[in-house]
Amino acid sequence: MPVSIQELVGFAKTSSDLESRPMRIRYNESQIIQSGQYFRLTFPRVADDLLDLRSIKMRFTLNLLGAGADMAVDASSISCLVNRLRCLSGSQVLMDISEASTLLQLERNVETATHDNRYVRYLEGSENLATRQAYPRSREYVCDIAPIGSLLNCDAVLPLSKLSSLHLEVWLETPQRVLFSPDGSGDYSLSGVELLCNYIRSPSISAYFVSNQLSFHIRDYSHRLNIIQSSQALCRFSSAHTSLNKIVTLLRPQSQVSGITTSGKLDTTYSGVNISSYNLHVNNSLYYEEAVDSNEQSFTHFLSSFPQLATSEHFDTGYNTTKHLICVDMSAAPPAFQAEISSGKKTSSLNSDIVLKLDLTATPAETIRADSYLMSDALVYLDGQKGDLKIKY
Repeated sequence: MPVSIQELVGFAKTSSDLESRPMRIRYNESQIIQSGQYFRLTFPRVADDLLDLRSIKMRFTLNLLGAGADMAVDASSISCLVNRLRCLSGSQVLMDISEASTLLQLERNVETATHDNRYVRYLEGSENLATRQAYPRSREYVCDIAPIGSLLNCDAVLPLSKLSSLHLEVWLETPQRVLFSPDGSGDYSLSGVELLCNYIRSPSISAYFVSNQLSFHIRDYSHRLNIIQSSQALCRFSSAHTSLNKIVTLLRPQSQVSGITTSGKLDTTYSGVNISSYNLHVNNSLYYEEAVDSNEQSFTHFLSSFPQLATSEHFDTGYNTTKHLICVDMSAAPPAFQAEISSGKKTSSLNSDIVLKLDLTATPAETIRADSYLMSDALVYLDGQKGDLKIKY
């Protein structure tokens, strides 16, 4: 097995002024938060402390309510309980993600690999339905609160003492959207809600922010909903971003989405066998020279957009039927450089909407819901005059 010279000769650690300490930010306005309700948490400002945006988790106790013995969360990620997320600096909205439950579930399916720590999966509820049904009716969970790359889950720090404020707002899903209950009686509540994160103190980083403007890129997520009722469908996406990188579309029967007695409602999809081809129209021009007309081609595009799919255990041959997703990668940079180069489609300069044209094999027997997530680069920066974070799309 080849080794580097450094591995053979050893290395000497360097000294640093970097210090990290864990923080717990509790929600104290109510002991119990009911399903479908809203709550807000504020990150405390501590002089010279920096918020490590990679470290933010939400901890809570989930209480399942109802008489049904086989009730369970109908998803392999407990973060599916979140319907909408907003992050604000003062009154400036920096992040606003609707239909977050489906997005966070989709992301968990992409990320889950066979070598993941089993107890981490337990903490997130990332196990099969039978295992989740055997969980206690009241138990603690710890999970990511925001999608990967977004403001509250990215590789950056925020100098909180320089900001006017930083708030997280959360809307919870209704039980019909996220629970499986054979007798239809399921409900839930949360208790002991708190954010877990790390604050960093470093005089050298603080000195950097004195002489350098705070600015970094995040991944902005926005949701679009289209309804499909015919064999030829047009899904329209209005957008005004300077760098639209990806569009991920999930097709599901409308009746499946909110049925509490239905299992797999968040990620069981309309079968890919029923999709004969698709193509994207950007500024009235075809994005692909030839339409994508097979599930194998479709998955190849999905894999090029999300390389971690190569180790995902969720996506097997079921991609052709009940696990089908449509992904269009619009970033022009080579995959190895997409994290460093902003090179997506400048939709703010388009004269018309982006349109996903779907050709189905037949008119669907029931209404199909198309949930699409637009993933873009956005610049976060600090307004020196007002002390508010701002965002440039």
